[in-house]
Amino acid sequence: MTNTSPPPTRKASGHSPASPLLRLAAVALLSAIGWIAVMAGDTVSTRFEIAFPINSHKVLRSFGSNGSALDSIESMLSDRRNNVCRIEISGAASPDGPYRENINLARRRMDAIRDYVKIRCGVTDSVITLTGASVPWQEFRDMLAHTGDRRLTAIASEGSDTSHVDAAARMNRLKALDNGKVWDRLKSDILPRLRKSTVMTLVITGGMGFLRRR
Repeated sequence: MTNTSPPPTRKASGHSPASPLLRLAAVALLSAIGWIAVMAGDTVSTRFEIAFPINSHKVLRSFGSNGSALDSIESMLSDRRNNVCRIEISGAASPDGPYRENINLARRRMDAIRDYVKIRCGVTDSVITLTGASVPWQEFRDMLAHTGDRRLTAIASEGSDTSHVDAAARMNRLKALDNGKVWDRLKSDILPRLRKSTVMTLVITGGMGFLRRR
């Protein structure tokens, strides 16, 4: 997840502006610790992920790292100096459970984030694109590949990603592995990471000194 919330700023103290050399040194220091300066007129592309509890589409600031992500989204999109060119929002649900219900849940998550940015940030439908609701099977397979257990990826690749019958068969096979021990690990370590909405923004900044984490 990309975090675009700027570091705290201080009020002007009445001292003369810092010299160009000091400003360059400050930029270099911030770059070394993961921040980069964004100047007026820069085009900034960011990506955020908002997590959801199982079977829920309610946007909860207190869930996971949502608070930080939502603060960053609101800071960027609510800044009237910025020109918000495009916001792309998608929704996702983990593959456990009936396929059609998962797609509907993913769509509700996508819609919930759309409503959130409209209400909290004052953006309009004209800059929002809903890119789709899905069960992210490929992302699931990529996560399974990192477990080192080739059986998992093989099972999750059987049949079609868009077939509710194949989806159910995959889940049943995964649940049966090692008397359910594998499934317990998936429920705690992998499946929660697929319950999300992704927000991608394209913004032309209107202020100088805005910083974003790489």
